[in-house]
Amino acid sequence: MSRANDLARLREETQTGHHERVEFVTGITRRVTELRKANQAGNKKRRHNVLDTLAANEARRKREANDQHKERIVFVADLGRTVAKLRKENQAQNTAAHAAWCGPAQSVKRGKNWVSQAE
Repeated sequence: MSRANDLARLREETQTGHHERVEFVTGITRRVTELRKANQAGNKKRRHNVLDTLAANEARRKREANDQHKERIVFVADLGRTVAKLRKENQAQNTAAHAAWCGPAQSVKRGKNWVSQAE
Protein backbone atom coordinates (compact mmCIF):
# COMPACT_ATOMS: atom_id res chain seq x y z
CA MET A 1 0.00 0.00 0.00
CA SER A 2 2.85 2.26 0.47
CA ARG A 3 3.33 2.43 -3.27
CA ALA A 4 -0.33 3.38 -3.72
CA ASN A 5 0.04 5.97 -0.96
CA ASP A 6 3.16 7.31 -2.63
CA LEU A 7 1.38 7.59 -5.98
CA ALA A 8 -1.64 9.28 -4.40
CA ARG A 9 0.59 11.72 -2.56
CA LEU A 10 2.56 12.39 -5.75
CA ARG A 11 -0.66 12.94 -7.69
CA GLU A 12 -1.92 15.32 -5.01
CA GLU A 13 1.38 17.27 -5.02
CA THR A 14 1.29 17.43 -8.81
CA GLN A 15 -2.25 18.78 -8.79
CA THR A 16 -1.38 21.25 -6.03
CA GLY A 17 1.71 22.35 -7.96
CA HIS A 18 -0.38 22.68 -11.10
CA HIS A 19 -2.92 24.88 -9.32
CA GLU A 20 -0.14 27.00 -7.88
CA ARG A 21 1.43 27.39 -11.35
CA VAL A 22 -1.95 28.30 -12.84
CA GLU A 23 -2.49 30.90 -10.13
CA PHE A 24 1.05 32.23 -10.64
CA VAL A 25 0.64 32.52 -14.41
CA THR A 26 -2.81 34.07 -14.00
CA GLY A 27 -1.37 36.63 -11.58
CA ILE A 28 1.46 37.45 -13.96
CA THR A 29 -0.95 37.73 -16.90
CA ARG A 30 -3.21 40.01 -14.86
CA ARG A 31 -0.24 42.18 -13.85
CA VAL A 32 1.00 42.41 -17.47
CA THR A 33 -2.49 43.46 -18.54
CA GLU A 34 -2.57 46.16 -15.85
CA LEU A 35 0.86 47.41 -16.87
CA ARG A 36 -0.15 47.52 -20.53
CA LYS A 37 -3.25 49.55 -19.70
CA ALA A 38 -1.21 51.92 -17.58
CA ASN A 39 1.38 52.21 -20.35
CA GLN A 40 -1.33 52.91 -22.92
CA ALA A 41 -2.75 55.64 -20.70
CA GLY A 42 0.76 57.06 -20.34
CA ASN A 43 1.25 56.80 -24.09
CA LYS A 44 -1.94 58.81 -24.66
CA LYS A 45 -0.68 61.52 -22.31
CA ARG A 46 2.74 61.52 -23.97
CA ARG A 47 1.16 61.57 -27.42
CA HIS A 48 -0.96 64.58 -26.45
CA ASN A 49 2.10 66.30 -24.99
CA VAL A 50 4.07 65.63 -28.18
CA LEU A 51 1.22 66.87 -30.37
CA ASP A 52 0.84 70.00 -28.23
CA THR A 53 4.58 70.63 -28.46
CA LEU A 54 4.56 70.11 -32.22
CA ALA A 55 1.61 72.49 -32.61
CA ALA A 56 3.34 75.11 -30.46
CA ASN A 57 6.57 74.73 -32.45
CA GLU A 58 4.69 75.03 -35.73
CA ALA A 59 2.91 78.18 -34.53
CA ARG A 60 6.23 79.67 -33.36
CA ARG A 61 7.89 78.78 -36.68
CA LYS A 62 5.08 80.43 -38.66
CA ARG A 63 5.20 83.51 -36.44
CA GLU A 64 8.98 83.79 -36.84
CA ALA A 65 8.72 83.27 -40.61
CA ASN A 66 6.09 86.02 -40.80
CA ASP A 67 8.26 88.36 -38.73
CA GLN A 68 11.29 87.62 -40.94
CA HIS A 69 9.18 88.25 -44.04
CA LYS A 70 8.10 91.64 -42.67
CA GLU A 71 11.71 92.49 -41.80
CA ARG A 72 12.80 91.65 -45.36
CA ILE A 73 10.05 93.85 -46.80
CA VAL A 74 11.13 96.75 -44.60
CA PHE A 75 14.80 96.15 -45.49
CA VAL A 76 14.07 96.13 -49.23
CA ALA A 77 11.94 99.27 -48.95
CA ASP A 78 14.73 101.04 -47.02
CA LEU A 79 17.25 99.84 -49.57
CA GLY A 80 15.11 101.25 -52.39
CA ARG A 81 14.86 104.62 -50.64
CA THR A 82 18.62 104.64 -50.03
CA VAL A 83 19.35 103.82 -53.69
CA ALA A 84 16.97 106.59 -54.84
CA LYS A 85 18.68 109.08 -52.53
CA LEU A 86 22.13 108.04 -53.83
CA ARG A 87 20.94 108.33 -57.43
CA LYS A 88 19.68 111.87 -56.80
CA GLU A 89 22.92 112.83 -55.06
CA ASN A 90 24.93 111.32 -57.93
CA GLN A 91 22.81 113.18 -60.49
CA ALA A 92 23.30 116.43 -58.60
CA GLN A 93 27.07 115.87 -58.46
CA ASN A 94 27.18 115.02 -62.16
CA THR A 95 25.16 118.14 -62.99
CA ALA A 96 27.46 120.29 -60.85
CA ALA A 97 30.58 118.76 -62.46
CA HIS A 98 29.14 119.27 -65.93
CA ALA A 99 28.26 122.86 -65.11
CA ALA A 100 31.78 123.46 -63.76
CA TRP A 101 33.42 122.07 -66.89
CA CYS A 102 31.04 122.87 -69.70
CA GLY A 103 28.44 125.26 -68.36
CA PRO A 104 24.86 124.34 -67.52
CA ALA A 105 23.34 121.48 -69.52
CA GLN A 106 20.48 122.18 -71.93
CA SER A 107 18.06 120.19 -69.73
CA VAL A 108 18.98 122.35 -66.71
CA LYS A 109 18.50 125.49 -68.79
CA ARG A 110 15.03 124.32 -69.72
CA GLY A 111 14.26 123.25 -66.11
CA LYS A 112 14.00 119.54 -66.77
CA ASN A 113 15.37 116.88 -64.44
CA TRP A 114 15.90 113.56 -66.20
CA VAL A 115 16.23 111.56 -62.91
CA SER A 116 12.86 112.62 -61.56
CA GLN A 117 11.29 111.88 -64.98
CA ALA A 118 12.70 108.35 -64.99
CA GLU A 119 11.19 107.49 -61.61
